[in-house]
Amino acid sequence: MMKKMIMVLMLLCMFSACQEKEEVIEPTGTGGEDETVDGISFEGRDLFLDLDVSDGTGFEWFPIYKSDNVEKKESSYHVDREDPASTGGRADVGFTFRVNDAEDALLIMKLARPWEPDGSYEAYFIRMKDGSIDSVEDRSASVYGDMQFIFESFGEDWIGVNIPKDWEYEIVEDEEAYGFALRPSGEKECMQLLRYPSFVCDKEIRKIVIGEKGFDMGLDEGGKAVCLAGEDIVCLFEDAGWSKDRFYQIIEIVDNVRFE
Repeated sequence: MMKKMIMVLMLLCMFSACQEKEEVIEPTGTGGEDETVDGISFEGRDLFLDLDVSDGTGFEWFPIYKSDNVEKKESSYHVDREDPASTGGRADVGFTFRVNDAEDALLIMKLARPWEPDGSYEAYFIRMKDGSIDSVEDRSASVYGDMQFIFESFGEDWIGVNIPKDWEYEIVEDEEAYGFALRPSGEKECMQLLRYPSFVCDKEIRKIVIGEKGFDMGLDEGGKAVCLAGEDIVCLFEDAGWSKDRFYQIIEIVDNVRFE
């Protein structure tokens, strides 16, 4: 049972997203010809996104999660001058990403005001074939809700993070690590978010990027839990079966953790 749960979570971290989703978009073709479906197009290994935003409102699109084989090449911003509204008019935001190898990839874009913790997300599951993009699945979800900032000091050190108000937390501390055990209210299993400078993934599966921070995704010592290990920060999952339904919230939590 434990092995099955670990495999599910490993696949989640690489290729899954929140189950609350809109229609799945699957363009066909091998990438030899530029194809466009609802703002998504691709050619060869390049993925082109054309996203809408309200100009002057502070909302921005930015990548919050991408597998290590996805590279941002360029972006553009164009305001619809025919819209009479000076604030809130439609603007087009264009992005170009490249998949650097023949492996399938995952990219998650976030629409939010940078100073606010909640937002909406678009997840792009990029399928490769013969070294080029073959199809792209588009899934979306919103995580608008009340957040709370939790903070705890450990001697001269401290760690703080925004979590949803409907989540519970406990303090975790031992000789090597400190931080929080987190879970949605009503759930028994926890994920652990720790400052753990000496932690090393026992078995690295792949590298990922959340926000601007790089993480190794793998297993902990003994293969008991899936982990995301970054610079001093580790996120551990053992029996947290709810994690699939809370994928976007987990990404948001890991992205905004702060410590000193």
